[in-house]
Order: sequence, then C-alpha cells, then structure tokens
Amino acid sequence: MRRPKVAEKLALFGVLLGVGCTSDHRVSPWGERPPPLGALLRAPDLGARLAEVDAEAAHLGLTLTLEVEAKLPAARGGAVVRAYEGVDVVGRRVTAVRAASSRGVILALGPLDARDLARDQATDLVPALAPAGDGDAKHGAWRSGTDLNGDGLPDVVVRSDAGAIEVWSLDVFGANRYRIEIEATPTSAVDVDGDGRPDLTGRVAVPAGDAIGPDLVDVAAADPQGFSHAADGARAWHAARAADLAPPADPDPDKPDSPAKKPVAGDRPKATPPAKAAPPADDARLRRAIERAWHRAIAGDARDAVLGELDRERVPLALRASFEAWRRRVERAARSIDAAPPPRDR
Repeated sequence: MRRPKVAEKLALFGVLLGVGCTSDHRVSPWGERPPPLGALLRAPDLGARLAEVDAEAAHLGLTLTLEVEAKLPAARGGAVVRAYEGVDVVGRRVTAVRAASSRGVILALGPLDARDLARDQATDLVPALAPAGDGDAKHGAWRSGTDLNGDGLPDVVVRSDAGAIEVWSLDVFGANRYRIEIEATPTSAVDVDGDGRPDLTGRVAVPAGDAIGPDLVDVAAADPQGFSHAADGARAWHAARAADLAPPADPDPDKPDSPAKKPVAGDRPKATPPAKAAPPADDARLRRAIERAWHRAIAGDARDAVLGELDRERVPLALRASFEAWRRRVERAARSIDAAPPPRDR
C-alpha cells in the first residue's frame, strides 16, 4: 500500500480538526491565535476529539503505545495524552504525541519526517521523569499528566532522539512549552532545592580527545514559568559545588607566624616530617579550576572575579588550546546568568 506523502498527512490532519494547523505539529491546532468561534461553540466531546486522533494515527501508520489521563484545573474537565510509534519510509523508528481535551486536539508533536536529518525535535512521550521504584517515593509524582512545577496545569514530558527533554503544559484550548534556561542540554531530573518538584539537569558534552575534559553540570530549578538555572535553588546548588572544589588551605611553614614555626612548651623535637604529596598533574589541576569557575559563574559570582581566578592558573603550552576553549565556555555561562531575568516567586 502506498504510504501517504507529507503534504497529504498534513492536509488530512487539518481536515480532521476542522481548523488550521501549524505545519510542524508542535503546538495546538490554533497555533498562537485564540480558538475560532466555531471551536468555542462546538459541544465539548472528548470522545469525538480522540476519534479524530485515532483516525489521523491510523492514516499515518502509527501504533498506540501509551495513554495518560490528565486533570485540567477548575471545571475544565480532563485531557488524554497518547504516545504513538511507527516506522518512516526509510525504516527508522518514529514517535508522536497527541493530547486532546473535550474542545480539541491541544498538542501534536511528530512524527518526524524522513528528511529531518537533525532529528532534534522532542516527539517521544516520557511517562515519568524518575521511576516510582527508584527508592524515593516522591518521584512517583513526577509523571506526565501531573503538575510538575506548581502552576496548577498538568504537564507533559517529551524527549528527542538525542535525549533532550521538553516540558509542555496543557489547558483546555492548547498547550505551551515551558522555557528552559540552562547551559547544557537537559536530559534528566533531580530535586536540587528539596521542594519535592523535579528540576532539570544536563552535562556539557566534552569533545573527543579533549586534553582537560572537565565535568560541567548545570541544573534548572522549576518555577511556574518554567525551569531556570538563575533560580535561587539552582544558584545555591552551584555555590555548594563551587565550595566543594575550593583549593585546600595550605599554610606556609616558612612564615614567621606559621603554626609550624611556633614551638609549644613540652614538645619534644620531632623527626623530619614526611615530604608533601606531589602536586596534581596539570590537567587535573586545570580541570578542577575550570569546574570551580563554572559553578561560581552560574552561582552568580562576579564575572571578572571568576575569570580572573582562571587567568592566574599556570597553563602549559600543550593544554593551552583546551584551556582557552573551556574558559570561553565559562564566560558564556557567566554572561547568560548576567542576562537572566530576576527569578519570580512561585
């Protein structure tokens, strides 16, 4: 049987909904416009809207893999989120997410077209950001279809082929993607501020063969507007990591007032103390310095002070290119924090 072309797929979806649809299936059928009067006057019918989704999925050759129910706030009723899976014309696995309320299909993500080589759009439904059986019962509430950030709306978590997470809120007439302010691709969740809500985290990719290879982690704490590494909880987390990476105090025994120079009454002469441990290798020393600067920058320390501390490091010629690249990465993070809007109250 001939597989439908992309244009035919989109045209059918628009006919099924009876309204215009954005071309990339990433928002509600009405895009950023308010719903048309016909949609407002149409009798609410969740079953009919799900039938529209079923018809579209069948035409696209998609198979239902998961269904999640969500409760909308106030008297707006409920919504149903469905995950689908299929195969594109070149044999690659594709996924799609549809959400419907009684008023319409309010979220449509995927499937990706075979010509989409980047494949960076999130179209795979994530049932929960952390499994309920991971030893922490509160994570059982981090499910798609529940309110993840405290704004009163149910949320849907989706993931791209590369592992990047997006979070969408649902309402009776549409969906909105939360902004995520973070200096690394968000790929997992953790509660950094102890409020019981999931915060997003990710690591900066290290190029193959990089001479220093720091482990640069960023976190974005949840608030009703989305997720941000400029939120108080995220900054406090980074400040704690920076403190952990502070160089240890090293009193100079050659100073006249050093405790090592002051005799104590009754002390016996001591044998020559053992030699100090060898200093860390240059790559380890610079790795620690870059990681500390990274956390200080996102914690909100003054940019000039953070970069000035890095610039005082002794950098061998063999490590210079790697060090300069990571210094620029730290400076970019510092500038993003400087430009971030002040955090809002929940």
